[in-house]
Amino acid sequence: MATSIAAASANTSKQNCRWIASYVAAAFLAAGGVAVADSTTDDLASSPSVHVLLGGNGPLPGGATSDHYTAGAFQLIYEQPDLLGPLGLEVVYLNEGFLPQGRRDDYGLQISYWTPQLIHCRLGAEAGADAYSNTTYTNYYQRATDYYDRHGAGLLLSATAQCRITKHFGLEYRITQIHDDGSFPTRMAMLGVEYTPGTEESGVTLAENGDESRDYVEIAIGRTVVDTFYSAVDRGVGGSLGYGLNFTSHLGMEVSAIDEGHTPITDRYGVGIELDARQEFNSERWELFAGAGPYLARLTELPAGVGTTRTNLLLDYGALWQVTRSVAVSLKGIRVLSATEHDDADLIEVGAAIRLR
Repeated sequence: MATSIAAASANTSKQNCRWIASYVAAAFLAAGGVAVADSTTDDLASSPSVHVLLGGNGPLPGGATSDHYTAGAFQLIYEQPDLLGPLGLEVVYLNEGFLPQGRRDDYGLQISYWTPQLIHCRLGAEAGADAYSNTTYTNYYQRATDYYDRHGAGLLLSATAQCRITKHFGLEYRITQIHDDGSFPTRMAMLGVEYTPGTEESGVTLAENGDESRDYVEIAIGRTVVDTFYSAVDRGVGGSLGYGLNFTSHLGMEVSAIDEGHTPITDRYGVGIELDARQEFNSERWELFAGAGPYLARLTELPAGVGTTRTNLLLDYGALWQVTRSVAVSLKGIRVLSATEHDDADLIEVGAAIRLR
């Protein structure tokens, strides 16, 4: 009993030290205690940026905290500032790590606002909504077989302190509060970097004579991971073949035939239709994208061999690099939110796209 109390006390002290270090880091940032950047950073204030943040991983403070438990977490953000006056838009992915309540991923949109810079630092406030997928269990000791997936939506609220360290890079600290319907609340505190590349000429033109619509064929292959707590059986090799049509330089649709591959516990394949949003980043060669839509798929659960056909939700996101005007390579992540509330899956793919006209 004494040993358990001592262990719990040590764990609490360790968490407190991490949070104290987090708050010290936030105060350090807000006070402008990092290297100064030159005045040309103001030229990039309206340029899109990406943010990568980590917490609770190794020596890093913070992480995802819920019900007095803390797990290592990370966050990826694409931000387009000044879309509506001083308000910008963030596309957010959060991985909350392995908390006792499960392993939850959040995909969200947030409206962002930044204060004017003071001594090369500024404060931000963000609010928006998210869709989540939580892989959880009814009994921790039977989680390898007795697990299931919960899906839902919720609210994201964030506060950020950021300081420029060079013209293109910033250091930031962000606290995010997650309130998901039908799930557990979480507070995330993370340190990270922000990158604003600006815009440069690439010499690659994707559209001719002002015509920004184009269609393409893409083939990709990669690793499939089914969301379970038993890593020895949840891996496979999958692939996809897609036809896409971009209506404008920012909006399009894609029809994909997807084979998630054969793992010891699942075999799933089907057809998905997605609406895609796309944005050039840094130059015409680089493009970031995200999409969502229905996915009609045949799932066979192994080893029982029971098969069902259902309409699931498909999410994808990634980056594309234009090699020539007609050929591009891509790195994409695909998330399958299963309608069976079992066997959600992630695919990480590399591929090649060929423009048809």
